Amino acid sequence: MTEPSGEAEEENARSPEPQAPRRRRRRIAWGAGVTVVVLGLSGTVAYATATSDTDEGLAATPDTAEVVRTTLVSTEQVDGALDYEPVGTVPSASAEGTVTWLPSSGDVVRRGETLYRADNRPRPLLYGKTPFFRELSAGSRGPDVAVLEANLVELGYTGFTEDNHYTWATAQAVRRWQKDLGVQQTGRVAPQDAFVSTGAVRVGEITADLGSPTGGDIMELTRTTRTVSVDLEVRRRHLVDEDAEVEVELPDGRTLEAEVSELGSVVEVPDGGDSLDDATVRLVITVIDEEELGDYEIAPVRVLLETGRAEDVLAVPVESLVALREGGHGVQRVTEAGATEYVAVETGVFADDLVEVSGGSLAEGEKVGVPG
Repeated sequence: MTEPSGEAEEENARSPEPQAPRRRRRRIAWGAGVTVVVLGLSGTVAYATATSDTDEGLAATPDTAEVVRTTLVSTEQVDGALDYEPVGTVPSASAEGTVTWLPSSGDVVRRGETLYRADNRPRPLLYGKTPFFRELSAGSRGPDVAVLEANLVELGYTGFTEDNHYTWATAQAVRRWQKDLGVQQTGRVAPQDAFVSTGAVRVGEITADLGSPTGGDIMELTRTTRTVSVDLEVRRRHLVDEDAEVEVELPDGRTLEAEVSELGSVVEVPDGGDSLDDATVRLVITVIDEEELGDYEIAPVRVLLETGRAEDVLAVPVESLVALREGGHGVQRVTEAGATEYVAVETGVFADDLVEVSGGSLAEGEKVGVPG
């Protein structure tokens, strides 16, 4: 046999092995089959198109992750505002007089304590749902009498039957109360003698000045606890129910447990809005442990609304999902020996870079392939 020439040997050395082009082409096909798909709340996910379970080009052992059993909770983030919820204003009790004492903004006023003084006469806070709208005296009957008598009892002034009937005994208790307030002991109560609220209040903005004449609003009042308000788009209204559990993220990154305490039913279109797409309803959210808010009184926050929950399910990393040629999604199962196969799965809730999977005979603790 004639030995090959040196030029022939050099040409043969440059020639590839018979199978090399095939492997090279398959690697290119694998790379070209990668598709980027956006799946709702899950983010951007890379899906690879599998050609077959036995294709040599796909059988190389990939990096792996474990199939875990867990609870997945998916959330959607909305903007909120931490503040004290306003409850109303305190109007002056008299058109004539001079403001002689005011509290400080931020003060909390409770039953029996003074909101302000006009002509050095205190106007205390009482609790109830019916404000005083007339002068009360012996013989008066009604829900405002019931409010007065309930407050007298809570403040320690007794000696009468607590009902809605203003008797001589009620008048005697009123005189004792008036004596302790340092005002004239008439035994009668006029609307300007007290301010009725449903509970303790916090002083917000003070709108009157010391020495100014009475006749207008004195101050604004808020609730004593801080809440988070959210103007939620109507199209997201289905995401929450009253008493639903949510999370509030503070400016410093801390996340606190909270719940929806009020779910508005009034639909509003904000200034500048021109369609129902801009319409909102108002949510009021209460932080479970208010002390965790620390020094924050007014601040922008983020609210995480739960949009889906799957308990005690199998989950894999989102990036392990592939799109199968026959349709649907799958994962690449990797055995302890390094063998691989593609298994079709059904997907569920996406959360925390994981996705719920079912079907495909997957089991907890098995390995699935992930991009390297």
